[in-house]
Amino acid sequence: MSRLPLIGLTACSDQVGLQGCHTRGDPFVRAVESTAQSVPLIILSLAQRFEPSVILDSTDGLLFSGASSHAEQPVHGGTANAPGTAHDRERYLITLRRTRTCCRWTRVTFWRALSRRKRAKQRDSDALSNT
Repeated sequence: MSRLPLIGLTACSDQVGLQGCHTRGDPFVRAVESTAQSVPLIILSLAQRFEPSVILDSTDGLLFSGASSHAEQPVHGGTANAPGTAHDRERYLITLRRTRTCCRWTRVTFWRALSRRKRAKQRDSDALSNT
């Protein structure tokens, strides 16, 4: 029997009560399991502890889900996020490091933030057409 592909999902760093946690939303986990027919693997936000190649060499693909918590715009010369925007520095750093490595990686990588941006542009375009 052939094995199912192993798809890594980036986790968020969160606080639940007194404990720090690594979390990933159920819709992403289920999408990898059912739509991609793959085994989801939640990748912890331990940016400073592992080289990206440790994860990349162990998985068949990655899903980087988009979130304002890991888009620290001032780091890239952009304006600050809106007041009250949650930030997840660990997730941001590990996603950024993996992104750089993925540019040289030959496996499947999914970028939810890009597809969401494309849908938003399409929605805005449709709204302008209907006015």
